[in-house]
Amino acid sequence: MKIAVITGAGQGIGLAIARRIEKDGYHVVALDRVAQTAERTAELVDGTACVVDVSDDESVGQCAAMLRDTFGSVDVLVNNAGYWRHETFEEGTEDGAHDIFDVNVLGAWRIARHLLPLFNPGGAIVNVTSIAVNCPPFDLGLYPATKAALLGLTRQLAVQLGPKGIRVNAVAPGLIRTPGSAKAYQDGARNRLLATLPIPRAGEPEDIADVVSFLVGQDARYITGEEIRVDGGLLLVGAGDRRVHG
Repeated sequence: MKIAVITGAGQGIGLAIARRIEKDGYHVVALDRVAQTAERTAELVDGTACVVDVSDDESVGQCAAMLRDTFGSVDVLVNNAGYWRHETFEEGTEDGAHDIFDVNVLGAWRIARHLLPLFNPGGAIVNVTSIAVNCPPFDLGLYPATKAALLGLTRQLAVQLGPKGIRVNAVAPGLIRTPGSAKAYQDGARNRLLATLPIPRAGEPEDIADVVSFLVGQDARYITGEEIRVDGGLLLVGAGDRRVHG
């Protein structure tokens, strides 16, 4: 049985990834900090739930111990858990900066570090970054910086884990319509921007999930250290109004 661990699996992109990976034949372990959403995803994909706070090393360690005791090994890790706050640079605080780096960067690092001893050769890690690295939004504070750091971690791990038979890549979503962001698509500026894209629509969580499926599969067996943008061509036509990104 192949085991796929997905963080932030309770809703949106994480839920879509869990559903897609289950179709690929993996037993999905759905990680989320909210027990109800983790358990709901696990039920939907006939998988296993694990309640974990990726910003808490002890919590991550307990989850890793459960995986070791229950399954013995891991084949896939998708670091999807993420956090942002709507604020300008001037509105940011020291505590807020630590909070967002703790989840978006150190959270992925913690999970990878704890699960590494469990990884089977031929395994794969996918980190969910963002096109915000290339077109920083006006009002998401340090979020783009955290995703740039996560891309750097992706490439560092690709180099270090390659000899162990583990590939590490990233997928960078553009404007994706999820339950959490649906309200933003009532904004006229965002919809005018979407109309200018080569693929003139918002992305769906399944658009990201399909790319993750490719990256963890054998069709991507010679790909590592790469980031695939899934943005409908947004960067081809420019960032537009930076206040509508995120």
